[in-house]
Amino acid sequence: MIQVENNVISDSCNAWRERLKDHREKLNECQRHLQESAAKQLTRDQLQEVEQLHNQFHVQLVNIHDLKHAIKTHLKKTGYEFDVKHGHLNDDTLAEHEELLARYSGLEERLHELQARFNRYLGQFN
Repeated sequence: MIQVENNVISDSCNAWRERLKDHREKLNECQRHLQESAAKQLTRDQLQEVEQLHNQFHVQLVNIHDLKHAIKTHLKKTGYEFDVKHGHLNDDTLAEHEELLARYSGLEERLHELQARFNRYLGQFN
């Protein structure tokens, strides 16, 4: 068992959850813009791009939801361990925290790539 500050774990988890909420809102906004652009006269390639972007937005929204849920569960687990074990966490709980950080970082990277792809798509209409 390792002693760490509860607020360090909870602060990072809460920051991740807040950032994921921001990403979710941004993806929903992108979906609205995508629907607006789909109402225009589009080429076959553009229609395929709309479909692919729509699918990716959906997949990433599911990923955001799943990761937010995993972080929330992790927060409950760490809170319980801090209370029961007087400020100590099991090694597997710390490993879980690192794994969540890796998942969060990977998702952030994919979301930035998707945003860049969407911006390139929108650039066709300007």
